[in-house]
Amino acid sequence: MFVRLNTGAGAVAGSAAYGIRVGVAIPLRNPRPDGLPDEVESEQLQSIEDALIARSSGHAILVAVITISGMREFVFYTGDGDWIPDFHQQMMRSTSSHEVQCMAEHDPGWAVYHHLGG
Repeated sequence: MFVRLNTGAGAVAGSAAYGIRVGVAIPLRNPRPDGLPDEVESEQLQSIEDALIARSSGHAILVAVITISGMREFVFYTGDGDWIPDFHQQMMRSTSSHEVQCMAEHDPGWAVYHHLGG
């Protein structure tokens, strides 16, 4: 497992303004034998990450990027879930290289962030 953690997000961890965790999972299409993306897929995932950040701007904070055995997950925290269905639809329509899965759940204590070391 590889984790990129936004340690600066710790300043707002547990804030009522960011009590909903949003997970965006991207199954890898061509994982290497070790389950990680190859160079081409890494570039595609970077483009997806850039789009996720742009589309969630003003709504959520990206706190972690997890790559594990054939999957990359982007973990965000937000305070309002109303924008999430449109966000997910936009990402599915604009991402032709990969499937985009999205889920959200209440996590006022930022359990996932803290579990990852934040």
